[in-house]
Amino acid sequence: MDNSINKRLEGQKRRGKIFDEDIDPFLELPSKELILMLKNNNAQKRTIAAKLLGDKEDIENIKPLADQFIVEKALYVRIAISESLVKYKENSVPFLINLLGKIGDNQEKELPEKYFNKKSFPLPRDLAGRTLAKIGKIATPSLIKVLDDEKEIYDEFVKEQAIDAIGAIAHKYNDHRALNSLISLSKNHENDKNDKIIQWKILRALSGFKNNKDALKVAIIILNNYYPNKRNSYSNNTVEIQWEAIRTIGQIGIINKEVKKILNYFDGNKNPEIKTAVKIANELLHP
Repeated sequence: MDNSINKRLEGQKRRGKIFDEDIDPFLELPSKELILMLKNNNAQKRTIAAKLLGDKEDIENIKPLADQFIVEKALYVRIAISESLVKYKENSVPFLINLLGKIGDNQEKELPEKYFNKKSFPLPRDLAGRTLAKIGKIATPSLIKVLDDEKEIYDEFVKEQAIDAIGAIAHKYNDHRALNSLISLSKNHENDKNDKIIQWKILRALSGFKNNKDALKVAIIILNNYYPNKRNSYSNNTVEIQWEAIRTIGQIGIINKEVKKILNYFDGNKNPEIKTAVKIANELLHP
């Protein structure tokens, strides 16, 4: 075997990558022993344990998997835990809700410097949110409760990760039940110009609501709140909101007079990211 390939394989093994034959010796292990194996120093053994616990169909295995998800660093072990939690469907949802924003440090904490230059929907970066998105429509009611929280059980950062998951579920499963909650949350933050990230997250989520007129209205309202005109002074530091709103308008896929007016207004804008957003939106709306 080529030395570079061998090194790459060894690196993958250290991160927990396994092959079918690696699992065979452990197939008959009971859940109790597999749960202990989740703490093994060998990442491959942790992957094996995570995979097999997902096949046991025993809901008592969910908590150990969720607990390990918080502390796990190895890539392939994390993937195996996520896949196993998905197998438990609605039984995993409460645990994953409690993990939103708690796994790793990959979540977006500030507005991007570059436009998301793809026509696809961006996946949640939060691992719990991504797992909830894979579970799909079953998770939507619990995510709505996070957004509608009035007792301040969940902080804004957790709500942001829930928004990402909602957008991904809407995009993949055409599940629009969370739209009213997104609308309410956007209104509650309408006058908070210093905390733009939640509006930006809402815009991203709205891009998953294909052909939804109400979603389009909200995207336009958010854009108008940050419009570069005489009504406000936010135009110099809200280009991220502007290009995300334009992207969302294109993704929703409804063309009307107001949408045409917006795209014409921003056509020729000197900001390169807004230029890209307008170009792609026009391509999506005029295939």
